[in-house]
Amino acid sequence: MARRSRGSDPPQNRGWDEFAPLYDEHHQRLYRVALLLCHGSAAMAEDAVAETFIKVHKVWAAGGVDNFFGYARQTLVNHVLGLFRREQVANRYVSTSTGDLRGGRAAEDSVVDTAATFEMLEKLPPRQRAAIVLRFYEDLSYEQIANALGVTVGTVKTQVSVGLQRLRSLMEAQP
Repeated sequence: MARRSRGSDPPQNRGWDEFAPLYDEHHQRLYRVALLLCHGSAAMAEDAVAETFIKVHKVWAAGGVDNFFGYARQTLVNHVLGLFRREQVANRYVSTSTGDLRGGRAAEDSVVDTAATFEMLEKLPPRQRAAIVLRFYEDLSYEQIANALGVTVGTVKTQVSVGLQRLRSLMEAQP
């Protein structure tokens, strides 16, 4: 993680004006990563990137970030994975309730992006999807992915391998 230790460094208290160039420089790249992680949902990806910049600004303003993009990308991945965890919990709860489920999901969540890549990535579990996106889209090493996901290198290799095998089988099944 690219965060400084909280030693005797005084707080930097940098503001939004100093942060704006970092936003301009990294927004588009973080958005593309988020789009892949969010099943192609532009709205969800944009929200995830906005939340990421808000979270990163707090740490950055206090002088706690050495590698801005690395820290922001890790924050983004953690945020998106957290969203999917919450959605899984909510879906488990909804499946136990009675009724016709009106209002259970927002209408825009039901719209499916027809791009083949998004469709295939969507069928992968969130950790496999994150490992594949970070490995092949962001071109990160297994060690960097392990740090970003907070798992071992072996777990990342397994996630990538199983995810690729799943993608191959999905591609073969496609007409």
